[in-house]
Amino acid sequence: MIKKALLTAASILMSLFFIQALGAPQSPQTMLSYGTIEYTSYFKIGIYTSSWNFGEYDAATIANAFDMSQSWCSPDWSQHPDWDYTAKMNQVHALNPNYKALVYRNVMSIYDYWTDEWNMAYSKGWLLKDINGNYVHEPQWPENYLVDITNPEYQQWIGTKVKSWIDEYPFFDGVMADNSLKYSAQEFDGGGNTRPVNPRTGTYFSDQEILDGCAGVLNAIIDAVGSSKLVLSNGIWSGFVFSDSIAGSNYRYVLSKVPKLSAIGSEGIFYRSYSSEWWTEAQWLQSLNMLVWLQDNFLAGHPEKRFNGWVPVDGQSLPAGTTRQQLMIFGFCSMMLDVKYSEQNTIGFGQGISDYPDLLTLAQRLRGLDMGNPSSDYYKIASTSIYARDFSKGKVFVNPTDASYSVRLDASYTTFDGNVVSDSLTINGHTGIILRK
Repeated sequence: MIKKALLTAASILMSLFFIQALGAPQSPQTMLSYGTIEYTSYFKIGIYTSSWNFGEYDAATIANAFDMSQSWCSPDWSQHPDWDYTAKMNQVHALNPNYKALVYRNVMSIYDYWTDEWNMAYSKGWLLKDINGNYVHEPQWPENYLVDITNPEYQQWIGTKVKSWIDEYPFFDGVMADNSLKYSAQEFDGGGNTRPVNPRTGTYFSDQEILDGCAGVLNAIIDAVGSSKLVLSNGIWSGFVFSDSIAGSNYRYVLSKVPKLSAIGSEGIFYRSYSSEWWTEAQWLQSLNMLVWLQDNFLAGHPEKRFNGWVPVDGQSLPAGTTRQQLMIFGFCSMMLDVKYSEQNTIGFGQGISDYPDLLTLAQRLRGLDMGNPSSDYYKIASTSIYARDFSKGKVFVNPTDASYSVRLDASYTTFDGNVVSDSLTINGHTGIILRK
């Protein structure tokens, strides 16, 4: 159940995201080597992943494949010392001092299998009930009991709990606070006949109560762990949701109340995660515009803040004819179109990537990609639905539609797979293309 809950985090956190001091990227020549990571100074998007306890990787692989991660701190470690991966993550930090390890915490729920926490929440009256007095669970996850995020006592407790984990296991550089950004009461509780009531009012939660509850939880965690630790707030699903006038306004309200927030995650930014569907071109473009807004407003002037987009390629049902490699490159190229601040943003590929050695190798290659620095903002090529961005060492194209288009090239380039192309290039639907000079 613990592993399943972590997958829930990935399915609710695009995005998944952020690196306080990612550092310059590693040189392609040393990308797959073991030992100290060597860096150069080119524009970079980091790679983010999730794991239960990193039992699927050795330290060198983690240090060479990823820049940032979320993983668990279990209350049961005292009974299961083999679950404690402190030694491995200390090795990761020694190999890659810029690596950022985040501890995962779902701030919206208390799990019934962590009995000490559950019993305490029960005794405090934090577990929420519906109008008939029945406890309310997260949709599809009956072991996850919704907790009253609007309760100041709970907010202070969750901040103290996260701090205690980070203090006890200092290899954690911060926390991924899952389910900490909600835009309405219905998004919090799922609606329907099992909606929880506010135990202090006896009525359903209002949108304003949930928005203030999200801000209260985040501020309590930030105050507890201190400014030297990253706090990644996960919950903005996509630009499609963010573009809604009410949802977007409510998201921006919460963000305005947490000015010290370090990071934001989005789990459905470039792909309709966990539903085997692509976003339409218009919906995909809304995610690009959301990332622009976040960088120009929330992230602007705050170099410690980061964004993580999440494109799940592990264990998911894909649209017919789509490969995981295609989806991974599509998400990476979509990020490349839009990122303004080098070394501040990551693209997440999910738990279980180790089950696909080709994906792990691809993540390593993307992480070491040297495109130089961007020489333009993204633009749309006339008479097509192809979006492009120029870099000092190449170009990136993205086709977010079902159709194929041909584009004229201004020079000869080498593709990511090593083929030379010139004159024109056909770009198939839902495909990202990387061209090197």
